[in-house]
Amino acid sequence: MNILDAQNKILDFCSISRTSNELAAMLNLNKSEVYLLLENLVRGRRLIKKGDNKRRANPALFIRVVDVPVVVIDDNTTNNFYAHNPFGLKP
Repeated sequence: MNILDAQNKILDFCSISRTSNELAAMLNLNKSEVYLLLENLVRGRRLIKKGDNKRRANPALFIRVVDVPVVVIDDNTTNNFYAHNPFGLKP
């Protein structure tokens, strides 16, 4: 398994919060190898690390970053309709 495959598996698996132990068990890797992969993903802002590993009762959790869609509104078409619908979402 190469690095990109492992990182993609981590991103798929981290749709909900996961610990490093869960990730190591899923990938069949050592925790130190998993931390190298996680470090690259956190630096690349593809994962968010919540907490720290200093407390065993509350281990660090990793969760995937989800891109928020951006709606662009043309200034010529804005009217009072968008006052209660700031993102221009249609019902």
